[in-house]
Amino acid sequence: QFAYPGVTADDTRFVLTVQGGVGVNVQSENQEAAKLFLEFWSLPEEGKVFTDASTLISANEASTGELSGTYTGLSPLFTGGKVIPDPTASWPNTSFKTNAGSSIQGLFTGQKTVDQVLADLDTYFEAE
Repeated sequence: QFAYPGVTADDTRFVLTVQGGVGVNVQSENQEAAKLFLEFWSLPEEGKVFTDASTLISANEASTGELSGTYTGLSPLFTGGKVIPDPTASWPNTSFKTNAGSSIQGLFTGQKTVDQVLADLDTYFEAE
């Protein structure tokens, strides 16, 4: 992970994609035990064990800016209010992120120009 650089250092933002969620099936025979486990797992210290092992940032770490391990260097962005949610979470189709990622990789590998990537993004955004 890295922060996408802005025109100036002050313009730099980190785009945060939330980790997947976990829930309890309404038909589970062990709903109470499952709910207790989820409560345990959501505690800051216990959640940190999972997110560290998964190389994720827990909700608690994101909200406090107290990052560890791989992400320690990003702490100033979190405490400085320079984190924004992944915009693809609210875009009109589910294929945008996959297609955009492939196109942007082409930019990094020299297979696409900036103009080609921007044209791709317009196409992907409007796709149904």
